[in-house]
Amino acid sequence: MWVLPLVILLGSVLWFVLKKERISPETQARFTALKAQADLFAEKLEWKHALEKYQEAYSLISDEVVQDSISSINHRFDLLESGMRAYNQVDYKEAMASFQVAANLNLAEAYTMLGFMHYWGHGLDAIDRTKAGELFEKAVSLGDDKANLGLASSEKNPVNKEDLYRRASKAIIQRAEEKEPFWKVRLAGLYQDGNGVQKDVQKGISLLKEAAQAGNPQAQLNLGFAFHYGNGVQKNYQETERLYRLAADQGHPAAEFNMGILYRDGLSVQQNFAEAYNWFERAAKKGFANAEFEIGLLYYNGTGVKKDDTEAVKWYLKAAEQEYTLAERSLGIMYANGYGVKKDDTEAVKWYRKAANKGNATAQLNLGIMYANGRGVKRDYTEAVKWYRKAADQGNASAQNNLGVMYARGTGVNKNENEAINWFKKAAAQGNVNAKNSLRSRGIN
Repeated sequence: MWVLPLVILLGSVLWFVLKKERISPETQARFTALKAQADLFAEKLEWKHALEKYQEAYSLISDEVVQDSISSINHRFDLLESGMRAYNQVDYKEAMASFQVAANLNLAEAYTMLGFMHYWGHGLDAIDRTKAGELFEKAVSLGDDKANLGLASSEKNPVNKEDLYRRASKAIIQRAEEKEPFWKVRLAGLYQDGNGVQKDVQKGISLLKEAAQAGNPQAQLNLGFAFHYGNGVQKNYQETERLYRLAADQGHPAAEFNMGILYRDGLSVQQNFAEAYNWFERAAKKGFANAEFEIGLLYYNGTGVKKDDTEAVKWYLKAAEQEYTLAERSLGIMYANGYGVKKDDTEAVKWYRKAANKGNATAQLNLGIMYANGRGVKRDYTEAVKWYRKAADQGNASAQNNLGVMYARGTGVNKNENEAINWFKKAAAQGNVNAKNSLRSRGIN
């Protein structure tokens, strides 16, 4: 991450070594030795040690140009450290400001951090995955391999995903060894998932525990998540609540959201929809899409608040604008049925399609229904079959039944009674009444 400023600075120093006759042979020899040590550290990407040795070398030369270069590197380093400190304290606005200034000075890791902030929407009004990808690419071009982690996540099915993880993991391991909490948490995730490193869930848990005990809210959240779902540890809702609350008390929006989930589901705490709403609202005020969707769901169901479809649509829309799939699907339902908005099949299809393209089975089923009935789109049975099949392949019973009907009638596909029965059986096995009736009418129980 320091490659560019170090190269510039070394160029200045070498100029003095070669051109300034006033530098004694002894000083030149001492400088050369220190520079060789610094170069070795730089090759290993051990930037702090490299900077210390370069500074020691520069101290032998008093020229203002060299000292200005030293100050420039220190300034960039301070900006990065300030940004990391603010980010780890969930002060996203301050972190964004520091990283932006550091990025303007061409500091690679600053671009990486800005990429993650855009990817998660931290310090922003909404998630911007396209911008995140651009920032990750810029960071990689400046020499920060850690940004490959972001590229592996932000690119749609990158063909070289494993290579991206591998390159990222090497750099992240080095940064995590510097006790930087953000990168320690990222490294824990790599070990837990086996991305770029040999999978070692317990090593990941150990890293999270270290960072959580040091007070890092993201580590507390992730460790709480592990206890919530029993990932690498025995499921323990009491420990989940303790860790979520620690992170939430530091203002971490995802932790606030998860506290809402605990109250919504009555896990380790007494079920309380009103309290769930309060936690969701805290996270939603920070633009956390999951929380915005959950508030919409509470209004839709009338749990913890008075049922209000108009409010539900408002919150669904906030989340959908951040490309939250469940909110997109739900908006499709609201527009298709005229709940909280004027009925609009074209809008319904738009939102169903957004969610369906991301693999949401319910949206795929509903989009198939819209094509089959010519609602919001021109009737197209072939398209209907296509979307029914996508949902059916994910185990959606209604889609399996509908696909069976299409095969039984020869609508959108060649008529095939065996295929029809096959899909009816799959749907019936999940309790679909229509599929059971279709089988019974064929003498199949």
